[in-house]
Amino acid sequence: MPATKLDANLFESPAALDAGMHAMYLHVVATAYCCRYQTDGIIGRDAVRRIISPDAILADLGLHEQSLNLRDWRFLDQAEPADDLVRAGLWEHCDGGDFRIVDYLKHHRSRAVLAEQRAARQEAGRKGGRAPRKGEAQ
Repeated sequence: MPATKLDANLFESPAALDAGMHAMYLHVVATAYCCRYQTDGIIGRDAVRRIISPDAILADLGLHEQSLNLRDWRFLDQAEPADDLVRAGLWEHCDGGDFRIVDYLKHHRSRAVLAEQRAARQEAGRKGGRAPRKGEAQ
């Protein structure tokens, strides 16, 4: 599974400070979502709703609902954190109500590039292109 990359200075950037902590939580989790599902930085409004649902947040934090009452938190207004990210310039609106993480492809390979690399590795494997394992005859 590919690793999610974040700029080490992201949380000190003016855009992050403008967006706020709750929006930045959404940004990080949405970036991981896009990486996992190879969406090239596009995330649907329904996925945003699932990501910032109280149950998803509790699961991410490894908590149970009884240990923290997230249902009262202001940021659970599901449009607000995404709109904060758009206002801060970290996300853009796309057709159909989806969002695009602006710098996603700057830090991650596109779905097409990943597919090409996967195909090249598969072909190399078919041709015996792997290095011999320890103790294996060359």
